[in-house]
Amino acid sequence: DIVFFLLPNISLPPNKAAMIYWQASPLNPSTTNATPMSPQVINPSPGFELLGALTNQKTSAVFSTGWATHENLLALASNGQGISITLGVSIEPIETLQNLQHILSEKERGGVGQTQDRKHVAQKIATDLFNYLQSFDDGSGGMSGGSV
Repeated sequence: DIVFFLLPNISLPPNKAAMIYWQASPLNPSTTNATPMSPQVINPSPGFELLGALTNQKTSAVFSTGWATHENLLALASNGQGISITLGVSIEPIETLQNLQHILSEKERGGVGQTQDRKHVAQKIATDLFNYLQSFDDGSGGMSGGSV
């Protein structure tokens, strides 16, 4: 999750919205000019994806990224070289936000991808708990003097 907010005493121009986008790119640490502080970015993904929006009426929000199960991001991560996430903020007419409201509503309600993310995390927690509890099983089928 990412939190975005407008600073106190700062407002957007009238009838405008701050649209927040993201894009992922692999890093190439073997480039001669690359250093840990200034990595070179190669093969950018094919465009920015909408993350959410802020308005003068909604000056802060927590945006769920879904990056843990995002197919393109996972494909980029498979090269083992690291990933650069670029965030972009575009000040756009409020009509643009209204036109995209159905997309944002689905994200805020926890769209299919976010529901799957949460289900995956819950399954991992349940599996870890089961394995932990199973580690106390001595195979005797009873308490046999053991304590819980």
